[in-house]
Amino acid sequence: MIRRPLLALAVAAFTLALSAPAAPAATSWCSESGDQCWGTFKRDGKRYVGVTYAAKYKTSEKLCVKAPSGQRDCITRKLRRGKFGTYRLNVRWSTTFPNRGKGTYEFENPGPEPITFRVR
Repeated sequence: MIRRPLLALAVAAFTLALSAPAAPAATSWCSESGDQCWGTFKRDGKRYVGVTYAAKYKTSEKLCVKAPSGQRDCITRKLRRGKFGTYRLNVRWSTTFPNRGKGTYEFENPGPEPITFRVR
């Protein structure tokens, strides 16, 4: 009876495919040219969100974070000169945006995929 082992193998493969972990959430996005990069990162346990430009294309930038509830909070700040002629804006999430509870937050960016981070 060859059919039973093949059926068992097919069921096992299907089960593994369903239980495979989802792709990790994006934590950054850069334009194809590399002129702008948006991202979120942790430093010393503190969450930051920000943008870096390769040159001085503008003087300020608007950063928006969407809470798990869908509520959107935005700030506009001046870009600062960074290393190697870049201009950047990095802000600490917890002191700049309101904590709207546990869940997945979305840092809005011009890229095709959302940049997300989780608050526990």
